[in-house]
Amino acid sequence: MLKSLFVWLEGSADEDFFRVVLEPLLSGRYSAIHKVTYAQQPGAVTDKKIREVVRSHEILDYLWLGDLDPGKFPCVTAKKEAVVRQHAHLRPDRISIVVPEIEAWYLAGLDSAACTVLGIPEHGNTDGLTKEDYRKLIPDSFRSEIVFRMEVLSNFSMEVAKRKNASFAYFCQKHL
Repeated sequence: MLKSLFVWLEGSADEDFFRVVLEPLLSGRYSAIHKVTYAQQPGAVTDKKIREVVRSHEILDYLWLGDLDPGKFPCVTAKKEAVVRQHAHLRPDRISIVVPEIEAWYLAGLDSAACTVLGIPEHGNTDGLTKEDYRKLIPDSFRSEIVFRMEVLSNFSMEVAKRKNASFAYFCQKHL
């Protein structure tokens, strides 16, 4: 019997990325995939749901996906330790940290042709690109950040992203 997967995601940009890029690759391994965005939930609500899922490990699996938040944490290990302090039932091996933020993963998947189509410069490595860097790249021709995000995802290449962002490559190697 296949397990169900619960995935904790920080916000809507993380959820969109997971739904379009990662979920199709994981769907064959699980009977169902449930996404939970935690940024807008009280910590106690999130922690209660985590406890329920972890206790049901025979039938449920889980992943926690969060940004490094480089202004707050010097490294991935420090961020994972902070997440475990906040949610003691999480196992560190089920926590994946996006370096530095999910927007870097979005841009990592764009090759030169996709960047030309979108009207943005190509980045050889996105390990240091922040949400603010991403937002500055959005051309005026896009009505909103959401429209731009969807266009980026429609041009996304897994292989390119693995070459351009180390944390994305690590996530793929570990979880896909």
